Amino acid sequence: EEALRSSETRLNAVMRSLPVACSAIDRDGNAILLRGRDLKERGLDPEVLVGKHMTETLRDMPDVLAAYQRALAGEANTMIRWVDGQAVEMHFAPMTNSDGAIIGATNIAINVTEREQQAALMQRQALTDSVTGLANRNAFNARLHDSLNALGRHRHGFTGFWIPPFFHAPGSESKTAESSNFSLVAVLE
Repeated sequence: EEALRSSETRLNAVMRSLPVACSAIDRDGNAILLRGRDLKERGLDPEVLVGKHMTETLRDMPDVLAAYQRALAGEANTMIRWVDGQAVEMHFAPMTNSDGAIIGATNIAINVTEREQQAALMQRQALTDSVTGLANRNAFNARLHDSLNALGRHRHGFTGFWIPPFFHAPGSESKTAESSNFSLVAVLE
């Protein structure tokens, strides 16, 4: 019993030092484990949440709830979720017993904000002129060509279509003309 207590103490120390969080639910959807750094700052108190059902604790996060449900159905899955300006990559997997029967689901969440910011920067650099900040002419022409070809397949007189922006700010979910820098191109046939 002392060895088990010592092992758990070491695991807690490791989990507090890494930029990850792990959680597990049982087959019925009740939280059985929640450990990791910065949980309390995010409003996730393991002492309060362990034992509660996932539909209660994840009601404001339907995408996370769905990912857990997929894991309970036997499907491992991954998602990236922006939380308070931080990119969190979440890996969900079924948890099985020695006979291979699903007894719950696990999740490990890793802060990947820096990686996502670097990827967005690289995309901007590839698609924009670094001096003027304007769209890269070759990339713009290729997208315009593709859009015009698609438009040519749908001849209806006057047609308008959107050329989407070359990149979105990380965490931006908006697809409206007011909040994105869309360009409207009208074509008269």
